[in-house]
Amino acid sequence: MKRLLQPKVVKSVNADLEALSDVQEKIESYQSNLDQIEKKISDSFTECTIMFVDLVDSTKFKLNHPEPTWILRVKLFVDVITQYSNELGGNIVKIIGDEAMITFTRDVQIHDAMNFVMRIKEIENSLKKITGFDTRIKIALDKGPVCFIKYEGNTANDPQGTPIDRCARISKYCQAGTVLTSEFFYNEFEHKDLWKFIGKPKLKGLGNISIYQLSPQTIKAIDMIDIPEEEYDHLISLSDKNEVLENANRTLQIQLKESGKKPDPSATISDNEEDNEDWKEIEKLIDDICKLIDGGPSYSNEYARFVFLYQIDQYEKQDRYKGKIFDELIRANLVYSENENGWYGLNPEHKRNSRILLKINELEILLAAFVDNYGEIDESDLFEYSVTDPEFWEKYISYKVN
Repeated sequence: MKRLLQPKVVKSVNADLEALSDVQEKIESYQSNLDQIEKKISDSFTECTIMFVDLVDSTKFKLNHPEPTWILRVKLFVDVITQYSNELGGNIVKIIGDEAMITFTRDVQIHDAMNFVMRIKEIENSLKKITGFDTRIKIALDKGPVCFIKYEGNTANDPQGTPIDRCARISKYCQAGTVLTSEFFYNEFEHKDLWKFIGKPKLKGLGNISIYQLSPQTIKAIDMIDIPEEEYDHLISLSDKNEVLENANRTLQIQLKESGKKPDPSATISDNEEDNEDWKEIEKLIDDICKLIDGGPSYSNEYARFVFLYQIDQYEKQDRYKGKIFDELIRANLVYSENENGWYGLNPEHKRNSRILLKINELEILLAAFVDNYGEIDESDLFEYSVTDPEFWEKYISYKVN
């Protein structure tokens, strides 16, 4: 017999409230399993090399080309980078606009990452051949413990960790065709002479981090701040006004001198051309010293450290556990030990060393004269302008020697 009365299905008065109830249950589930989730996250950390590969001037390209053209260019960029990444042990984990994020996790991850880096020109040429447009890329690298998390609703694991944050900050300093990395990747890299120290800026939320550029050096990494465009325009207008006032001040000084009167020193604006020329002479001398150090047979920073230690009359002892190995310098007779206690110092009799030391002495004299005449070039510097100060070496000679 056909049933006349069917069981009534109870429907929610408000479907959204029912959905919110499910969400609340999920949240309560998370709260009750926090310890397990935290342990799972801790266990998932793995040593990883991070790479950001960025397409240069893509915004400008978008403005000058229709959507199908620039979107195709971005797609081809990602496709080509993916092919190189897959072949060289990397894995593209994220695409953000025209920037690809790659992870290298194999035991030979540093080798894999550098294998990719060394093909930067090859990649650019491949992209030009495919797209028909000149294409430049820039690369930032970092290394450290990274956690791979799978978020609710996502199929791919998402990497999280401080190395990623550092790498993203460092990438802001990159320019077309350049490769930058932090001290954390640099310290684990075997051939340190391939890298040049370019600065130790304060990275947002991370503090001061030493940054290195794959040779040759073309960038200086200095502290940067973001300001609103309106404020920037205001500062530019003030600068223009100051320039007008400075020119008027100089004209008045000349007129006073021609009339036989002496200008008030406290109200006088000096012309900086002379001290700029003196500083340029110092920079040229520093460049000569760097060329001699970089041309040596060992890692530049290691060689520079021995030159620095010679200035402060100290020595270095080999320590393989701490990575202090300078066999190449010993073999080249650039450093030597006066006895059998294992302490090594710069050999002043070596021709290369002798030339470096002469230029170092000249630099010390020029620095002292410059400071006496004009003061320090940067008022924010909290160290001595001297070849015996490690901070001066790091900022102005571009070698980390302490």
